[in-house]
Amino acid sequence: MSCRKSAIGACIALICGLTAAVGTNGPSASATCSISSTLRSGTRADDVVCLETTLRALGYTNVVGPDRSFGTSTRTAVKSFQRSKGLTIDGVVGPRTGSALGIWGATPVAVAPAIAAKVIETRVIGNP
Repeated sequence: MSCRKSAIGACIALICGLTAAVGTNGPSASATCSISSTLRSGTRADDVVCLETTLRALGYTNVVGPDRSFGTSTRTAVKSFQRSKGLTIDGVVGPRTGSALGIWGATPVAVAPAIAAKVIETRVIGNP
């Protein structure tokens, strides 16, 4: 992942309600949302917003939305994520993929404004 993608991912994570935890391998996300039902192509629901937001925060920037609609771009991103994690590549988000994304039945995690501002300053602006 390039520095630019890492910075964009960190911004998206903070703006969309995810905590960006910046480490040596780029940003990871702790969900402020959760899902509890299987999502697949054609699903239209608020849970899809959670999925799309999480995928974008993790660097899958080809996702259109979040728009509540599990369409082609969301399915493609899910399959890419599944491939990267060694999961069954079916484009469906059930308990295994949802858990790997950190959103299956997750307890939402809040991010303190001071921490969010520091992450933006560090990752986007470049200040230590």
